[in-house]
Amino acid sequence: MKRKLTQAGVLVLIAALVCSIALAEKCHDEKMSLSAQVEKSLTESYPGASIKEVKKEEEEFKVFEVVLALKNGQEVEVTVTGDGTVMEAENEIEVSALPFDVSTIIPSGGEIKEVKSEVTYAVLAPVALAQPKTTYKLEVVVDGQKVELEVAADGTVLSRETKDKNDDGDDDDNDDGDD
Repeated sequence: MKRKLTQAGVLVLIAALVCSIALAEKCHDEKMSLSAQVEKSLTESYPGASIKEVKKEEEEFKVFEVVLALKNGQEVEVTVTGDGTVMEAENEIEVSALPFDVSTIIPSGGEIKEVKSEVTYAVLAPVALAQPKTTYKLEVVVDGQKVELEVAADGTVLSRETKDKNDDGDDDDNDDGDD
């Protein structure tokens, strides 16, 4: 009897978690905001640029990918940490802007489709933890959408990502679930 009550309690807890996640996803503002420190760093690095898009790139390190619209109409993708450190910048450039003769590396008859410049300013370095960190990954379907959760051992939801139910997550445009 005690075991059945425990199982029922766990099921109620899971159901409440799923419902709260579904509600939070519906209320979640799609546009992520950046801290004042990050915005200041971007403004100093790219004067006159406006923020076009923000995505959280690396949850554990508070790393964001920010697309900036520059005054000249071009866009630059900037990877920036939560403390405002610009890690990387990437943008499309013309072949003529390359600092080398491209004809020496492209085979005869080859066609260049796109050229990007990527500048790395900083990298993340791994640090050994004093105590191991255990998290749990859950995949649930809520209202026809797949929700991926990362949950701490104490039940705290660390992250959640909503995907189309048919999205198999491998970015191959083949969302049939077969990898």
